[in-house]
Amino acid sequence: LLAKAFETEEKIAVIESRRKTVDEVQGKASLISNLLEDVRVNLETLGEQKAVIDHVATALEQDHLA
Repeated sequence: LLAKAFETEEKIAVIESRRKTVDEVQGKASLISNLLEDVRVNLETLGEQKAVIDHVATALEQDHLA
């Protein structure tokens, strides 16, 4: 009975250790997900800014040619 109790305690310790690892991985995955979302938003903003710059460049070119 004492051996079973010891074996059970060992298994609980392993589970707790793995739970801690899973929690750490989940935290890192969440951080990476947030970073990727920030990158996506920044790329969207850059695309919008490029469209404005292209529009202004085209307008300036047309004014210069006129």
